[in-house]
Amino acid sequence: MSQLSNKKYYTAGENPDGFSPDFLIVNKKDSELPVAEHTVKDINAVIETASSNIVDAIKHPPSAPLVSSSLITALISTTCAATAAFIYNKIHWHSVIKRETKAKLLDSISDVVNELRVDAISYWLKGYSKKSAKTLLEEEMRIKASLSIINSTITIYVSQVSRRKRKNIEAKLRAFHDELFDTITGDDFETQVRKQDKGKVSSISTKCVAFRVLLNTIKV
Repeated sequence: MSQLSNKKYYTAGENPDGFSPDFLIVNKKDSELPVAEHTVKDINAVIETASSNIVDAIKHPPSAPLVSSSLITALISTTCAATAAFIYNKIHWHSVIKRETKAKLLDSISDVVNELRVDAISYWLKGYSKKSAKTLLEEEMRIKASLSIINSTITIYVSQVSRRKRKNIEAKLRAFHDELFDTITGDDFETQVRKQDKGKVSSISTKCVAFRVLLNTIKV
């Protein structure tokens, strides 16, 4: 007979001779439930307990709020202040940039008016001659270019002005431009019969200076 057949089997509490490798203690009650079945029951118990705790927490929230009302008020106030500051800065810088743009446009007009004054005075201080025909032609071209630039720049500037002030400012600027145009390019301008005209020179100089003064006044 094999060694396995010589082993004795006892139930718990039936080993009067003490421990021996020749016998195995068998607990009849535990042997009836496999180990896997014990594990499943333990897991189910844990899940059931956790679910009960979650449901209980949802049904009975803590009496004290997680965030105090004073903190919420502070957060709202800070957010509103930050938003207001951002909007103010954006509007402020937009206003500053727009004001600087308008100032630069007026400066440009003033510079061109000054160049126009120099060319127009030089042109009308001398009459036509074949010897100076080339120089006169260059001055005529610069005079017409300056008048055209002034006119177009006025249009750009006026578009930047508020509607409330636009009509009044445009009327003043156009009036100076039109007077200069008529005075400088009138009479015998671009003809070979043109003579020196000191009276026209004085009028051109006066109008150009007055125009620049107006531009500085508007800029302020």
